[in-house]
Amino acid sequence: MCICACVCVGAWEQNWAAEITKWLGDRLEGGVLALSESSRENVIEALNQYTMTGVYKVQVITHRNTHTATQAHTQSLGQG
Repeated sequence: MCICACVCVGAWEQNWAAEITKWLGDRLEGGVLALSESSRENVIEALNQYTMTGVYKVQVITHRNTHTATQAHTQSLGQG
């Protein structure tokens, strides 16, 4: 399984998702996960799904959501 994360500023998140879909099209099994305008809970749930199941092959995420996910992961390990 090969997965990829594209970290970018929020204003470009949907553009990156559209470009990845445009260029990879049918070769991209599982699609692109883009989390713009998502709540903290949705970000954490989607990232868990992304890392554990590999449903999505490409994830486009903002710097802010990366920080949110890191905090949640640290807290779940009892380190935060």
